[in-house]
This record gives sequence, structure tokens and C-alpha cells, in this order.
Amino acid sequence: MNHSKEYTEYIKSKKWLATAKAIKELRGYVCARCGKASWSLDAHHLTYERLGRELSSDIELVCSTCHPSADIERAKETQRRNEEKRYDAAYETYVLKKYGDDPRALGDPAILEEFHEWLQSRDY
Repeated sequence: MNHSKEYTEYIKSKKWLATAKAIKELRGYVCARCGKASWSLDAHHLTYERLGRELSSDIELVCSTCHPSADIERAKETQRRNEEKRYDAAYETYVLKKYGDDPRALGDPAILEEFHEWLQSRDY
């Protein structure tokens, strides 16, 4: 996996090392996926959205066997979230251009259906 310089520096930082240690202690050094107990578990980011200010729920403990599949799942989830953001932005742009900045238009089911038809006509 190709990590940014920011990520690489952060993972080596005292802050991250302390966070990872605290998570391991809190969760009893047990892999969240297979249940294996080990002192050498990895603190795996489920998301990088809050890198450096992670929530406990952003981190999963995984063993070296489970880590590769966790990385694949994170990549798929990141792609799904990005596609959802792209869709939301497209919908908001469509409504704004066609109906102006009336906030009621965004929640109108008829306009949403119209937007879906517009997307289908463009093989979105």
C-alpha cells in the first residue's frame, strides 16, 4: 500500500504509538477478526478520515493474518464513501442549477426521481 508522507510520519509519532498501545490494552490484545490473542497485534485504521485525531471506533486490532483482508475492506469502504459523496455532490449541483437554492427542492421526491432518470440517461 502506498502511504502518504503524512501517514508515515504520523505512524512513527509518539502520539500514534501511545494511541495504539492504549487501544491494545483496552481491547485485551485480541484480534477483532479471528479472536487470536497476541502481544504483536496491529492497530489498523478502518478509515483515514480523522488521521491524527482518531476515534476509538476508527481503529481495529488485527493479527498479521487478518491485516491484509482488513486493508482490502478499508479500500472498498473508502471507494464506496467516495462514490456516495460524488453522487450527493452531483445531486446537489443538479438541483441548484435547475431549481436554484431553494432548500425544499433537495428533499422533493419528484426531483430525486427526475435526477435518477437524468443519471440513467447518461449511464452514470
